[in-house]
Amino acid sequence: MTTLEHGGPEILKLKKLAQAKRFDELEAAWIAAAESGDMSTEDVMIVLGVLVRQKETATAETLAWCLLSAWSERKGAPATLVAAKRIATALEGGSIRSETAELCRKVYAELPNRDTLIDMTVLREATPLAEALAEMELMAALPPGSFVRDRNLSAPGQVVGLDPERKALIVNIGGQERRYEGQSLGRLSAMAADDFKALLIFDRPRLAAVAAEDPERFTMLILREFGPALKFRELKAHVAEIIGESAWSSWWSEAKLRISRSPMIDMSSSSQPTFELRNRPISHAQYIRHQLDTAGNLDEKCARVFDYARELSAGAEADGEVVAFLDTELARAAGESKEGYVKVAVEAAREELARAAGRELAAPAVKLAEVIAGESDLSVMMTPATNDEVARCALSWARGQLGENWKPFFADILPGSPAAVCEWLAQELLAAGEGHRLAVSAEAVVGSPDRYPRAALWLWKAVTGSPKAAFAERIDGAAALNAVLAAAAVVKRTPPFADGEYVKKVAAMIRGALSAGKFEPVRVVLEDTSAERVGCLREVVQRNPGLTEILRNDLLRVFHHAHPKLFVKEVPAWQEDAIYTTAEAFGRQQEAFAHLVNVKIAENAKAIGEAAARGDLSENAEFTAALEERDRLTERATRMREELTKARILEPGSVRTDHVTIGTRVRAENVQSGQVEDFTFLGPWDAEPERRVFSYQARLSQAFMGRKVGEVVEFSAEGTNLNWKIAEIEAVV
Repeated sequence: MTTLEHGGPEILKLKKLAQAKRFDELEAAWIAAAESGDMSTEDVMIVLGVLVRQKETATAETLAWCLLSAWSERKGAPATLVAAKRIATALEGGSIRSETAELCRKVYAELPNRDTLIDMTVLREATPLAEALAEMELMAALPPGSFVRDRNLSAPGQVVGLDPERKALIVNIGGQERRYEGQSLGRLSAMAADDFKALLIFDRPRLAAVAAEDPERFTMLILREFGPALKFRELKAHVAEIIGESAWSSWWSEAKLRISRSPMIDMSSSSQPTFELRNRPISHAQYIRHQLDTAGNLDEKCARVFDYARELSAGAEADGEVVAFLDTELARAAGESKEGYVKVAVEAAREELARAAGRELAAPAVKLAEVIAGESDLSVMMTPATNDEVARCALSWARGQLGENWKPFFADILPGSPAAVCEWLAQELLAAGEGHRLAVSAEAVVGSPDRYPRAALWLWKAVTGSPKAAFAERIDGAAALNAVLAAAAVVKRTPPFADGEYVKKVAAMIRGALSAGKFEPVRVVLEDTSAERVGCLREVVQRNPGLTEILRNDLLRVFHHAHPKLFVKEVPAWQEDAIYTTAEAFGRQQEAFAHLVNVKIAENAKAIGEAAARGDLSENAEFTAALEERDRLTERATRMREELTKARILEPGSVRTDHVTIGTRVRAENVQSGQVEDFTFLGPWDAEPERRVFSYQARLSQAFMGRKVGEVVEFSAEGTNLNWKIAEIEAVV
């Protein structure tokens, strides 16, 4: 048999005959090769390509027609139609179109309305043959009821049938029947039979059936349409649209396990998981291994194992290799870890896995009694716990191991536990009548909130709850507030947790607890607390690095509302290291300093230079005077700079009027003359004695400082005694 592989000897001969335009010889050799069936479609296209480039289209079409006729008999219509589609990309003469139509009649012999479809597509000369064949293939795949998309429209359509008279495809789009014929057929493309949006419009009962029978496939349809990733509430909304809101809970309880084990869906392990469509399938065993490998810490590894154990308990089939892998990994991790809590969590997870898989637990990796004995301080044993559910499972296991000794153990570990776990421990202890132990643990938290920040958060909620927790009766609200504020600071400054994301989570929980109920718990506590203690708490808020600026300001407003007097600043009458001034006087002093430095000193420097230029400095009086002026100006500038750094501006609303102080105006009656006089006491830069504005540093001002309405001021000057009785005091700033 002659080989006609791509570029083989025989095809090279055909190419040379075509290039030499020896068409009679080419036709004879071509027919022989076609009838032998040894030419490939690629060989055919090489020779036809030579003829087309030589613009010998008629010859090329004749050879193509001969080939299709011969191959139809030898290879059959389906294989020949495949070759015809390739040829149609280069040639589309009438003979080729007719021969291709015959091939379609044979290939689609059982297709309803076959001849009409061929007339609409292949035999429509206005449509290029390659496009016509693509349309014919599309029409063959679109029986009535199938879904299509018009590239010019967003809504999907459903095929209704054919219009034989107009030779058009009838499609229902948006409730209207549209007819597609000729070139408009090219706008259509087939949609998947299970396209979610199309089924939603045209066949909702079928969608509901898929949801009930195959939740995994139903979820994949939703993710393909609206994903590839969705949050729990988003998936719920799409599902409920089909099955109804009331049916969601029962559907989810049945579907959850099947979706979680889907090779094509990545479902997170939280109570409200996220869902993402994978690019390629992953077996559930592979997924479980991957989850364990990528878990951030041992707490999260245990969480993955508990999740898998729950799947098994819900009826999923256990994979022996996966169970063995998980158990081995946990046992290894327990042996390597130095954290007592981690060892307990690992052993609890191993036992739960063995129970759910129906297997006997291998030898324990750790013994609880040894773990407890090895802890120097049980109060911080739970510090590594970052997953509340794992912690509860671990402690439930420990309780079963300890007998009656679980009670002191729970009380001892409570201070270092996460807030939610503290609440669970508290409920367990209270149910066992161990409120006295719980009270001791709570007092330990109040005493060292920087060691137990999460428990401080729990305690704040317990103390400010309604009704107040019985075990917290001995802890007042101010102590609990101080503890939670200290917790906010330590989590920001030196968090005891290694996981940065968990630190952010705890910090956010603390801030949320402080602002809960529009700060009502904080307000209630402050109103029931002495002003002195509130003042201390206010200082904690003001310097707390764990509060955002917005939260700090909001808290200070609550403090102000509860104890407004704490926010009235008493300005001292005289202070060695401060100069009190109004903003206006401070501005004037700054301008004077700037003028001194930028103008006066600059002018003096120029004068020194000019005097020096005159020569003989020893006899130069102008030079000497300029140097003396420089020293005077420099000394003055130094003094002004120091004074400006000591300035304290009197702020509006900061001046008390229950006694005379800086920033007040006093109306007083001269006891000797009976004349009413006004005195205004401000800083030295504000003083204008001629307008009766006096510096608070003056002797007269000092006589008035601290006096109240009704008191008599005594002042002696130049041997004369003067007395004034204060009638009114008002603020001037």
